[in-house]
Amino acid sequence: ESVRKAADRAAMAIRKACLNEAGSSNPQRCSFFSKHLLRIVWNGAAHAPIPKNNQFCLLLLVDLSAQCGKQMKPFIAQVVPCLLDAIS
Repeated sequence: ESVRKAADRAAMAIRKACLNEAGSSNPQRCSFFSKHLLRIVWNGAAHAPIPKNNQFCLLLLVDLSAQCGKQMKPFIAQVVPCLLDAIS
């Protein structure tokens, strides 16, 4: 049980760090980070065999969409199907 709690805390720390970097005030840094992070996250959300990992990736993808909408425009074609698959 304690290992699970530690893993959950680590995942939330990673999520928070990703959101902070993606929401950076430096546009070049934000764009670079978002571009590479989005590929990892939507692949994880689409292909993660472990439900908890899938849930983490989807939550991060939704949070990134809310925080970095402008930077996500080029990736909308990949993000929307991933989110629709998660709903169904």
